[in-house]
Amino acid sequence: MTKLFFALLLAVTPQAQPYSSPQIVELWFRYFNLLDGSEHSVNQLLSLYAPDAMHQTGPATRQIGPVFYEGQAAIRKMATDIGTKYAELAYRVEYASAKEKSVQLHFTAEGPWGGPAVAVEFVGAYTVKETTKRYMVPGAAFFYIEGGKIRRLRLYEATSELTEVVK
Repeated sequence: MTKLFFALLLAVTPQAQPYSSPQIVELWFRYFNLLDGSEHSVNQLLSLYAPDAMHQTGPATRQIGPVFYEGQAAIRKMATDIGTKYAELAYRVEYASAKEKSVQLHFTAEGPWGGPAVAVEFVGAYTVKETTKRYMVPGAAFFYIEGGKIRRLRLYEATSELTEVVK
């Protein structure tokens, strides 16, 4: 019985394994969209970050300048707050189209830390739980990856292009 419990636990627990750079970017968007304020959803997202990672965003409503979330505890709080305040998160890497073909572009370069840097253009949608208003916003994300984990993530949302979705 104990062996079965641990086998099932391993099957559903996010692993601390390294991911390739395209995998980690895709998993980040997938896990970000699943944020609902629960410990499970937050732990899934955190499994992609290095223990000493830094996540940077634009200013909050009562702040001037960027916001830095340094380390797992700060990133955990950010992820919990997002899952608590917003619903129906739908962020994805944007598609680029030409000649009747569409692809999601991942711009990759080797960083001086010995791992890749990946930049993507994205589009996001979310509903504010308090007002039930839905918004869409374009943006760009810059992932610095080391050892298969995110060591730094800079997330730009073009809030000047924020659009309310009319139902």
